[in-house]
Amino acid sequence: MGNLAHMDLIQQGPLCGADFDQLMDNNFIHMFDVFSEGVFYLAPDGEVFFYNPSFYEQFGIMSGTIHFSEWQA
Repeated sequence: MGNLAHMDLIQQGPLCGADFDQLMDNNFIHMFDVFSEGVFYLAPDGEVFFYNPSFYEQFGIMSGTIHFSEWQA
């Protein structure tokens, strides 16, 4: 997907989880590996997606996604 396609995707309005994942995977995901804090996206359906999952392993979360209700527990 070229840069113009990314711009079209962004200008369409709020991104769904899959569109956000694609945007992150293609452009930004590697930046988060150097952060000392967690970065996540909360989808409207309550799914939480972690973009630097290794940060969350210290809290016992071993996957890249979890439902918000499980995260609060």
